[in-house]
Amino acid sequence: MLDPIFSLRCRVRLAPGATAHAIFSTVVAESREQVLDLADKYRESATFERAATLAWTQAQVQLHHLGIEPDEAHLFQRLANGILYSDPLLRPAASLLARNERGAPGLWAHGISGDLPIVLVRIDEAEEIDIVRQLLRPTSTGGSSSSTLTS
Repeated sequence: MLDPIFSLRCRVRLAPGATAHAIFSTVVAESREQVLDLADKYRESATFERAATLAWTQAQVQLHHLGIEPDEAHLFQRLANGILYSDPLLRPAASLLARNERGAPGLWAHGISGDLPIVLVRIDEAEEIDIVRQLLRPTSTGGSSSSTLTS
């Protein structure tokens, strides 16, 4: 395991009224040479700003294509965070999980591999069915999902 924290220290002396800019980038690549190339590429703040602007623009195009409004995107990000990072508040009690006698093979008969997180939505009122429809909205992002919704 890598140490989850590290620190950098750089001493900068400024004259009164002067300004200094520091750029810190974290890059990952398959080789040392590729890392050095990326570090050189992102040395200038304008390169980062351009990449950030392009990423934001691409995200906006994808959201528009999928018909997702900004408030929905925020909701989906919050949900994804809880799912991907296993929020303990979203997990059943340990006693309930311990009652599972079948494990992952019990899912296979239903065409569910168990390799990806499983989201269970429980609603109390029929009027809340739109929440389920919202979560089951088909996407064209290349992911696969299998779901059935009956009223």
